[in-house]
Amino acid sequence: MNNERPPVGAAAGDESTQVPHPARGVRDLRVERLDLAAGLTGPQSDGIARRAAIARLVVQRLAELWEDATAGSDVSGVALGAVGSIGRGDASPVSDLDLLLVHEGRGHSAEELSALAQRLWYPIWDAGLDLDHSVRSLAQCRQVASKDLPAAVGLLDLQPVAGDAVVISRAKSALLEDWRSAARRRLPELLASTKQRADRHGELAYLIEPELKEARGGIRDAVVLSALTASWLTDRRTGPSTAPTRTCWTCGTASRWSPAGTPTDSCSPTRTRSRASSASTTATTCSRASPRPVG
Repeated sequence: MNNERPPVGAAAGDESTQVPHPARGVRDLRVERLDLAAGLTGPQSDGIARRAAIARLVVQRLAELWEDATAGSDVSGVALGAVGSIGRGDASPVSDLDLLLVHEGRGHSAEELSALAQRLWYPIWDAGLDLDHSVRSLAQCRQVASKDLPAAVGLLDLQPVAGDAVVISRAKSALLEDWRSAARRRLPELLASTKQRADRHGELAYLIEPELKEARGGIRDAVVLSALTASWLTDRRTGPSTAPTRTCWTCGTASRWSPAGTPTDSCSPTRTRSRASSASTTATTCSRASPRPVG
């Protein structure tokens, strides 16, 4: 991801590259996020709901920006996706925007994609928002994830914002498949990096001024737990319940499972066991629609 803005002079010297400031979209997003957070803060407030509301606001404004930036253009096979706190639906009022312009790798020239990216990135910079950005094809997403562990973990949070949602779905499916197939090789590396980070930043609960993101027990560790869950090698326990939570790819329901391996909430997946390999594996499918795995 790139968080640098091109030199202002380069754009100012060429009238054709000037990006008009949109009348809507992200122009006031910086203030809107702070106002929304302030309105949802108080003794009875729900931090999870507040962060989710901020993420929804950001996605809404980015979708409006996309409509303005793509008006009159053929953008089939191209989509805007979000990772990081926006992708996780866990944003603070001052979170960076981690955005990814994903394309199929054909049908649009590099110049067309670059021009579209400029029409998206410049209004965000002009609004005073911090931006990490990149433009990648489906193949490039997989290549980057295969070589860079932090990038692989971050891309697991990829969610669609605007554009061709099928492109984001294909990218996410491929990234998840790659992550799961290489999990037994990559998880030791992930755990080693987690230990190194904990040794460097200490344990959040016992520090007077902890590093909330990097310290042990902080935001990074929550991301690691999600990556472990995505590997299908473990379940993630959430809240006071002792039942692990799994989200169905087919119906989108997050269901709690009992220790016996049966669903306790609304989604009713079925479990099948395969002995095609020497190690027995278990697949889970949703009874609401065509069989698809859940993770």
